[in-house]
Amino acid sequence: MGKQSAPDPAPQGAPLWIVTFTDMSSLLLTFFILLLTFSSMETEKLQQATGNFAGAFGAITEPGQRSRPDTDTNEARPFRKTDLNGVTDTSQRHDQVDELVKKIQDRKIFNVQITREDTVEGTRIHLVPPGNEEVFFLASDRLKPTSQRVLREIGKMFRTLPVRLVVETHIDTEMGRARRGVSPKDLTLSQALAAARVLQEAGMTPENVGAAPRGDLYPIDDNKTAEGRYKNRRLDILVIPFAKDEILKRAAGGL
Repeated sequence: MGKQSAPDPAPQGAPLWIVTFTDMSSLLLTFFILLLTFSSMETEKLQQATGNFAGAFGAITEPGQRSRPDTDTNEARPFRKTDLNGVTDTSQRHDQVDELVKKIQDRKIFNVQITREDTVEGTRIHLVPPGNEEVFFLASDRLKPTSQRVLREIGKMFRTLPVRLVVETHIDTEMGRARRGVSPKDLTLSQALAAARVLQEAGMTPENVGAAPRGDLYPIDDNKTAEGRYKNRRLDILVIPFAKDEILKRAAGGL
């Protein structure tokens, strides 16, 4: 009977898998270093590198559809262009936006009670029609004449400013379920699109108008009372300066 050959000696040094593990660790470390580098760059340099995101959301067309985002590289640095009648300073642009918001609040101009709220995102304008009038016809996406007029004037005021207007629509729990087969979110989506179209007809570019349907998820009063339900049926317009809009979109992209 022949002799069995001895097994091959084990390879010397570290196991082979450690090479792959080391390469992967090095790549991950490089990746995180790049992320840290980009996050610490100055805003203007980052905008130059990433291009113009002003049209990233696309234009509003029909429910569930958006136009192709704006990819014009000539608009990659909107803050360097002269706008607002020659004003390029961010603080001065903010002052002009603030002045227009105050003008909208003038009851002599608009027979509508308008309140404002300054948030991290921008300035939120809340419309309250006179005499407990509704913004929309009940359980419908048809705007009341007063609401159409106010939205049209708002669109004319802001159409030349470097801002994005986001229409936020809310519904109460009762009217939100009044139409069979239509959810509160779907109803407020139709309402937001209807209001956005009025802003566009007044001269706002589609890329600078957004729709944010909220359904019945954010009540500001008790849905068990008629007064509370009326307050919960509301339309807000969030005015976002381009500078903040860019920051918000970069933050959303990092989630």
